Amino acid sequence: MAGLEPMLPFSKGGSSQLELEPFQEGTLGTSQEKQCCPGFVSACSNFSIQYNYTSASIAAAIMLSDNDNIGTAVKPDFPQPAWVGHYLLGAVFMGSVVGMLLMGYLGDLLGIRPALILANGLTAMGALTSSLLSWGPPDTVWTVIIASRLLLGVGVGGNYPLSAAKAAESGKDLQVNAAEAANKAAYAFFWQGPGQLAPYMCAITSLQFRFLLGIGAVPAGVVLLRSWQEESSPRLNALDESIDRRAELRNRRHWWTLIGTAGSWFFFDVAFYGTVIFSPTILLKVFGEMESLPMLSIQAAAMITVTIIGNAGSLAVSTSRTPEGLSCLMYVVFALRLEILDLTYLLLTANHY
Repeated sequence: MAGLEPMLPFSKGGSSQLELEPFQEGTLGTSQEKQCCPGFVSACSNFSIQYNYTSASIAAAIMLSDNDNIGTAVKPDFPQPAWVGHYLLGAVFMGSVVGMLLMGYLGDLLGIRPALILANGLTAMGALTSSLLSWGPPDTVWTVIIASRLLLGVGVGGNYPLSAAKAAESGKDLQVNAAEAANKAAYAFFWQGPGQLAPYMCAITSLQFRFLLGIGAVPAGVVLLRSWQEESSPRLNALDESIDRRAELRNRRHWWTLIGTAGSWFFFDVAFYGTVIFSPTILLKVFGEMESLPMLSIQAAAMITVTIIGNAGSLAVSTSRTPEGLSCLMYVVFALRLEILDLTYLLLTANHY
């Protein structure tokens, strides 16, 4: 279910319900004729988000392997200092918190296009520095990668609000109603699944970790280039829009919507990313303490493929279900699946399987 988290609807007139009003032609964004592929930028942004979130997990596994084997009995190519384990996988998320807050604000202040250019510039820079500057003793290599991941996280985190806004904006350009614009954002988020899968598909061929990390600059560079080539969206009545937003935020009904949406994101991300970034560790626990990197990558890819199928199923029924009902159903399924996995693992290990 990656990428299909609930979004926060804003309404008019103090109502907590989303009003399905057509967007006015020419008020936001470029016209359909000026966009050769509406939605491409937001879809590619979401691919970039998950590729760069996930790549460090398998890259670290490659660094801790020897002759394509990984496990507790293996002498790693790049011994990992104890402190690295506390910061390596979390650095990108620390940067993401800053990026989400900063880039979301800049998107409102400057416009989505310049904010996307800045966010993806930081993402590409972080991916390239982790690839090109990670040379020397193991301690230096790990330190450079962590610092680069922190910078990358600012850009990747900024892509979250900006890509959703960009997808909704492309819907406005096509003069669809608010619900259809939200669905376009959901379709863009679908591409987080393939982005999550891509690092493991690359790792099946036993690529070098530097190359694996550096590839993350490619989708970010594509988004940067396409955003640069686009025309700036006219920002009409920006002052009036700002006043309207402040008025909406003073409506206490919207605060309950905000708490529910933010809470859903929080609990989803704890469970989802806790599984995603520790996939190599979890798979080693399940399938044994010694595995080959290609086999580990195939197992992780199979697990992510199930996620992509779930995403596609959610999109297929999204037009016939309310976001609240669909989210509740998916959370129940998600929780049951995690409990079944946990109980099965405990049962099999207790019986020495």
